[in-house]
Amino acid sequence: MAPTPGTRDDQLADLDLPVLCYHRVVPKTQAQASSTIHVTCAALDRQLRQLRRRGMTPVTFADLVGAGALPKRPVMLTFDDGYRDNHEHLLPLLEKHDARAVVFALGDRKLTSNHWDRATDMPQATLMNDAELKACVASGRIEIGSHGLTHRRLRDLDDAALDEELRASKTNLEALSGQTVLTFAYPWGEWRERERAAVARAGYRFAVATDHGRSFSEDRLAISRRIMFPHTTSFGFYKKTSRWYPAYRRLFGRTA
Repeated sequence: MAPTPGTRDDQLADLDLPVLCYHRVVPKTQAQASSTIHVTCAALDRQLRQLRRRGMTPVTFADLVGAGALPKRPVMLTFDDGYRDNHEHLLPLLEKHDARAVVFALGDRKLTSNHWDRATDMPQATLMNDAELKACVASGRIEIGSHGLTHRRLRDLDDAALDEELRASKTNLEALSGQTVLTFAYPWGEWRERERAAVARAGYRFAVATDHGRSFSEDRLAISRRIMFPHTTSFGFYKKTSRWYPAYRRLFGRTA
């Protein structure tokens, strides 16, 4: 069904929204792992300062479904996995810069670390506990989304297990946070039409992939995100938050 002109859905249909993908926020670069995805506190501080200079305003998915006016130049900061350093380092930076973000946490609250990375050289890191996650929500700076129940590869699950992974995570996180969980982040950014359909069945309004997703205006259940790396420079960040970045990627195939 086409959006009705003048409605909120009509506004979203034409929305130019860069969605950024982060993971950990750490005091210094984690040099021991070749594949680690993090930013330093200093780098994120510079990035938030740059957004403000350029008149860009961080928004959350709740803003997109709310009744308030959207900013002229919205941008979205998302953080996968729900690491403890998001509470320790991200939250103070959001407060410093009067910004907000979305953190995708796991619905199985017994999990305490990134167990899915044990077969790699990625450092083990502690996830937020319930009290830390609730403190993030209470701050008004962080919206919680789902990253699945246990961070399993969705393609490996049969249909019943897939539905349970999506629905139980949403239910658990809503009970803990007191928020409606609007959004799902596909683990490893992997999705196919089967998984996309299951996300819709589970009641999510949005879902995010990584750089193999689609534009926000094209598909709100497979939204492309622009990944932030330790080596992302200030100019690289400028590129990834610019309107012309998708065309640049199509032309050059670059993500850095």
